[in-house]
Amino acid sequence: MSEALAAEWTAWIAQNVLRGAPDEALVATLVGAGLSEDRALDEVTAVRRSPILAGAASLVRRSAGVEQVARLLRERMPPMEEVDALDEDELYRTFWLGHRPVVFRGGARGFPAMGWSFDGLAERFGEIPVDVLADRGADWWTDREGHVARTTFGALVRTCLDTVGDAVYADGRSELLATQGLEPLAADLGLLPGLVGDGFPRLWVGPAGTVTPLHHDQSTGWLVQLVGRKRVWMASPLEVALMSTTHGLFNTVDARCPPAGELEEVRFSTFELEPGDAVLIPVGWWHQVEALTPSISVSMGGFRWPAVHTWYCPGRATLP
Repeated sequence: MSEALAAEWTAWIAQNVLRGAPDEALVATLVGAGLSEDRALDEVTAVRRSPILAGAASLVRRSAGVEQVARLLRERMPPMEEVDALDEDELYRTFWLGHRPVVFRGGARGFPAMGWSFDGLAERFGEIPVDVLADRGADWWTDREGHVARTTFGALVRTCLDTVGDAVYADGRSELLATQGLEPLAADLGLLPGLVGDGFPRLWVGPAGTVTPLHHDQSTGWLVQLVGRKRVWMASPLEVALMSTTHGLFNTVDARCPPAGELEEVRFSTFELEPGDAVLIPVGWWHQVEALTPSISVSMGGFRWPAVHTWYCPGRATLP
């Protein structure tokens, strides 16, 4: 270790002091890293006396208190619920006010879009140019616009039927329903409980193997499965362990194989959506989605109750 203590070691001391670690344990680790015992004790003492640490400690006490509240409420979260019938009153009283997700089995079976097929849509709209996401690597979401490519709807359908993987996907922000020539598709959609207007629909079209990584939204919405099957993982915003791996609205954790330690203890609810099924995803709830077959889904919002919370973004959090 160099004469001037490396910045990462100073940060390590500060983090562990804030966590309540005893000086003896910190000194022992620093000695094991090559410092003399006297030097190690001096470094720990200097950090403890720093006014910067004192300022940070006041915020840590606040956030630690909030984390304890979250953990307390997490223990009282009811299990994920699935229903076969759901009216607007029940949606509001039980799930909206409780800020709880719900899987509505068969909720969209009355949509004319339940008659869609990939081949049928390609026959009607195959020549229409559309935007898709292409060459999606593990971190494509850090530069979404750099992955936008132009193709035709027919070529997208062929990709969906002939390939498996996460390379090509028309996600909600591809705005297929607003694409010139595809507007008739919106007429085949209906409304689910709580929605008003046209429900602000957005289509998601992709092959088996497409994955929407773990993330949360800043508004509540329905995810409706129209063609094919998807698997969904969901976790409460009270799962505080996910705060350490959050980047903006996304999370680096893969719900299919969370890393060992605290993140391994995050409680994910997992379920599959069949054609006609829908799930209500409240604002802030973590969710990850994987297509098990070639798939067409629609996300819908526009509720009769306030549903947009643009201030909610723990990954870019600042204290009021």
